[in-house]
Amino acid sequence: MLAYGIEEQILIIKNWISLLKVKCNDADYWKIVMRLSGLIDSNTIKNYVGKDWLNSFYTTLKNDIYILGQEIFGLDFPDFKYYGSLTNEEKIKPENQKMKNKPNKTWYPRFSNCNEKYRYLKEIKGNEIGKEILDRLEKPFEEILRFSDYAKSRHLFIKEKGWW
Repeated sequence: MLAYGIEEQILIIKNWISLLKVKCNDADYWKIVMRLSGLIDSNTIKNYVGKDWLNSFYTTLKNDIYILGQEIFGLDFPDFKYYGSLTNEEKIKPENQKMKNKPNKTWYPRFSNCNEKYRYLKEIKGNEIGKEILDRLEKPFEEILRFSDYAKSRHLFIKEKGWW
């Protein structure tokens, strides 16, 4: 469709690109980038957002996920080489459990923040940017995701009791 002799799609993309420029210092800038990366081709996103920003987003999310995992699983996270080397009889012993520590009061809120970013990435998994990040983070994130229902219940219960 033409608007004033210009294709409508071109007008829309220019507005989106200007949004990337104007909102670059917002706290939720990552949400804009992730949403628009589903609508604009990856090369355009990389040109306007920059590879440094994308690398920083990935590195920060990876570090947050690894910190969450290591807090509850210990240094065996994310590969669980030691745990995987144990026999089924050895895994039953309390000292050999996969989970080493219960989550503290900040664990679940920090997990929720990571989970929101991960959900956005899954929505755009079909494009290059989402796929590159998800492929690297999928295994470690899935490990802490399995634990999240327990962490949520524990967090809500303890907050309700007023212990935190």
